Amino acid sequence: MAGRSTPLVVELPRQPGRRENRWAHLLGENLGVQPADPQLGDGRPSVERHVGAPAVSTPGPHTVGAAAPPMSPALEPFRSMLGRWEGDGVGEYPTIDDFAYTETITFAPLADKPVIQYTSTTRHADDGRPLHAETGYLRVLGESKLELVVAQAPGLIEAGSGIATHPGGADDRHAVRLVIDSTIVSGTTTAKEVTATERCYLVTGGRLEYDIAMAAVGHPMTHHLTAELKRVGAASAL
Repeated sequence: MAGRSTPLVVELPRQPGRRENRWAHLLGENLGVQPADPQLGDGRPSVERHVGAPAVSTPGPHTVGAAAPPMSPALEPFRSMLGRWEGDGVGEYPTIDDFAYTETITFAPLADKPVIQYTSTTRHADDGRPLHAETGYLRVLGESKLELVVAQAPGLIEAGSGIATHPGGADDRHAVRLVIDSTIVSGTTTAKEVTATERCYLVTGGRLEYDIAMAAVGHPMTHHLTAELKRVGAASAL
């Protein structure tokens, strides 16, 4: 391959401590192959990077190391929500046994948009086995209107709308309450039937509390989950 009219590989100068020479391919661009190094004295090109090392590209405007786009001003009233939260909850429903769980929730701003990315994962409090996971987006529409879209690991997709209020008054100007009712809940052919949900979140100080109710498998709207979490980390891009 080195003897072709257009070589596909190039022999590298032997490095100190090595018993044999190594080769580098010439496929692709930006390999770092430079003209012959006069110090080598043999007319062979020098290769600046080691074989197998990834090519280094110039960072773009949204690559690692670049400045993060600013948070949308529309999210400022919800800043106290943003971050990572951990805590405990309990679940109940007429069709299942009561259970306790641990949970991690994150609320992170989507760069320069009035959108908060939401994730939740839970584990059984007794043995730590995974229970539930969901992820989605909270869209902020003006000062008080919200829309929520969530995909759940058990095969459900939930969309809802609601309002945000700030109940803390002068005592806690950063307190936020969200009340969101589903507008549609749909699932895969193997998902359990859920027809409607109600979600209420309250952030006050360093505490996040929520209550979730649902209408499912023939039952009317019934309480399902209650949890209390504490902030354990700030969201990126804050």
